[in-house]
Amino acid sequence: MALLLCPNCGARGIGKVGSSHYYCWECCVEFRAGRKGWQVYQVLDDGSLATVAGQAERTVAGGAIQEGAIERTQCAGDFGGP
Repeated sequence: MALLLCPNCGARGIGKVGSSHYYCWECCVEFRAGRKGWQVYQVLDDGSLATVAGQAERTVAGGAIQEGAIERTQCAGDFGGP
């Protein structure tokens, strides 16, 4: 099994939240595989998802942090992560 890295920040603290959706404990984004790369969503305070503004699908090579990545502030419902 391949090691999954966050396409937003490159962290390894990833959890599965749906059949094809994942959550990053470091930068608090949810993401899923798209046809050309990863689609990244910001989790809002009410738990809904918002597509990152102006985002094209991202292709991550070697876990490199993407330019324009969402910075981690405090996640909605932040429990400190694993």
